[in-house]
Amino acid sequence: MSNCSQWLINNKLSMHMGKTEAIIFSSKRKRHMTKNFLINCQGHTIKPTESVKYLGLHLEQHLSSDITINSIVKKCNSKLRFMYRHSKALNTNTRKLLTSALIQCHFDYSATAWYMGSTKTLKNKLQVAQNKIVRFILNKGPREHIGQTELDTVGIINTECRVKQLMLNHMHKVYYNTAPSYISEMFTKQSDRQQYQTRRSDNNFVLPSVTSFAVNNFAVQGAKIWNSLPSNIQTIPSKQRFKSQVKRHFRCTSHSLETSDFIYM
Repeated sequence: MSNCSQWLINNKLSMHMGKTEAIIFSSKRKRHMTKNFLINCQGHTIKPTESVKYLGLHLEQHLSSDITINSIVKKCNSKLRFMYRHSKALNTNTRKLLTSALIQCHFDYSATAWYMGSTKTLKNKLQVAQNKIVRFILNKGPREHIGQTELDTVGIINTECRVKQLMLNHMHKVYYNTAPSYISEMFTKQSDRQQYQTRRSDNNFVLPSVTSFAVNNFAVQGAKIWNSLPSNIQTIPSKQRFKSQVKRHFRCTSHSLETSDFIYM
């Protein structure tokens, strides 16, 4: 910190110690080991905090998504309450336009970074919030069921499939070598790693050998979701057509799950 501060001074810049924050990332089990950790710089003492807000996202000490998701749900509910007060002056298309511009952006922003590592309870809270949005658009009652049929009417997919779609958009760029190098270097194609060919291996990515919390990061989940796609979708070079086919694929999958006798929703 002292070297960083000196570098800024040498380049006619300064570090605002009042706005400088510190955070130590650790597991919940090891959190007690960092209680007395302090940073001293320019006569100021910086105490580590449990979470910091960076580029609109809340980074928590144990890398959970509790604060981020609860913040999204809170924003969704407050904006819905505002729009409900003026609902009589809005038609279906206007409601869809407003919710897409004012609410859906919070669901999509960096979702590939925080969604996969969140708990099932938090994911359900997001889905409940999305169901409220659909009820508002379709002018339904607060207790009416929202399934894939209602989502199709609005033209959207559920939150989990939406995150997977966003991840696949990045993976499409990686597969066709149009992604930035700092993303592409995280992935290795099966065809580049082995001489022999197995079934569908020429279109798949190698799954990293990781355990614990690391299985939820983009390098693992992105490759896993891409490998689960049918090969006829993987080999679509057009980005726009790929997006539409992925969305159609998730819609069909959701309909199959809802109508299955062996799946309890």
